[in-house]
Amino acid sequence: MATITKKPNANGTYTEADDNIPNTSARWENLSDDSDSTYISNSDTQSTTRNTFLKSALGLPAGAIVDKIVVRQRIRTAQSGGVKSYAKEMLLINSSEYYADSEKYSAGVWEWTEEEWATNPSTGSAWLEAEVDAVEFGTFLANRTRLGITLLSQSSEVEFVVYYTVAVVAQPLMDGLVFVSICKHITLTPYKSKLMSRGVMRG
Repeated sequence: MATITKKPNANGTYTEADDNIPNTSARWENLSDDSDSTYISNSDTQSTTRNTFLKSALGLPAGAIVDKIVVRQRIRTAQSGGVKSYAKEMLLINSSEYYADSEKYSAGVWEWTEEEWATNPSTGSAWLEAEVDAVEFGTFLANRTRLGITLLSQSSEVEFVVYYTVAVVAQPLMDGLVFVSICKHITLTPYKSKLMSRGVMRG
């Protein structure tokens, strides 16, 4: 399988996380610059937030088949006494939200996490390129509180990875045509004809 990786190129429908670090850049820029020093974060007063982004069109080769999509993100979550903030990868398709099956944690350090969708969750069928192009992708951030202290959930990078298979196009065999062309310039004796009919003579 081949892959194409897309990074955010614009903010999507949801931009709910209050803190955008630094706020001199757009949220999508902070999550597409390969840096942990730029990120989005829930504020102390927030519980959960949705944050989605747009991307450029895939431009797959003609006849290519989409095998699956994967949303990757780099997160930093916190924990205290068994209480953990968390993040989930998410998709937005035709105003419906779809989330990773499990909560993702990082214990205070930046780590990559990911979620795979082998089929379109809105249809249950294989992905079509037009459907993949229309998807918004991003992160769901969830704070937790323990003993009056807010445990923050943050994301510094998000990526949309498409796995696809290129269709194999059968090429016509030319051997027969070549053989006919060659035979036009051969004068066959009875002996040569007999050998060729048995497949003994070559060329």
